[in-house]
Amino acid sequence: METTSYWVDAFGQTHQIQPPSPSTPASDPDVTVVAKIDFYRRATDEEVRDISTALGAQSPRIQAIFRAAVNFRSDAEEWPLLQAAAVGLFGEARAAELLAPSA
Repeated sequence: METTSYWVDAFGQTHQIQPPSPSTPASDPDVTVVAKIDFYRRATDEEVRDISTALGAQSPRIQAIFRAAVNFRSDAEEWPLLQAAAVGLFGEARAAELLAPSA
């Protein structure tokens, strides 16, 4: 039996809660899936501070999306922003390490 859940926003509008995206790797071999926990485990404390600073400069919507994410997927619209930020902050080689697919 499936239960439908709803939430009410600050304006009193009701929205249906969508089930979360699967956190398992995508079946499409061209899609990179990085578990958020793996991303942060790979990062140093200093890198996490830099990431937090960069995230704080984003719009509230982007901040909410990244904070709510369970994983980062290369087929998501936010992937280019994540990739560009990682390269800009840490260089291509380190960005590739941080954004390597999760096992």
